[in-house]
Amino acid sequence: MNVITPQQVGRVLQAIDQMGLHREAVRIPLETVPGGAVAIEAGAAVIEVPSDVDLEVWLSELPARLRAIPGSEGLREAEEL
Repeated sequence: MNVITPQQVGRVLQAIDQMGLHREAVRIPLETVPGGAVAIEAGAAVIEVPSDVDLEVWLSELPARLRAIPGSEGLREAEEL
């Protein structure tokens, strides 16, 4: 089992902030997965960090991956607090 590092969590959170999503609308499992994964579950974006892909490249594709998922338009934005 590969666990994400605090630095990786920080980079994912920076990407989420740049997209304008509220952090409470996101779950980041602590285990990495091959290729990484993005899904919508119970109204939250689930972002699984890749174990075998450059994180910066993967994060650059994250906004498009999220927008492509049905239901992502309902994610809570940061200013909705």
